[in-house]
Amino acid sequence: MGPFLFIVFINHLVEICTDNIILFLFADDAKMYCHIKDIIDNNSLQTRTDEFVKQTDKWQLKLNIGKH
Repeated sequence: MGPFLFIVFINHLVEICTDNIILFLFADDAKMYCHIKDIIDNNSLQTRTDEFVKQTDKWQLKLNIGKH
């Protein structure tokens, strides 16, 4: 049941990524990135990252930002 619930918790995070932002989900990893061409891309990525963090806090999913 654990892995199933984890998938339920993280599947909605894909909806946060719009514009040119790409989110890869694999097992318990998530990677978000985009090609930064100008300040608008930079701001868009930051906005989506902030939303991602809000959602993970809401669902009590701990982010490991030190993991590469």
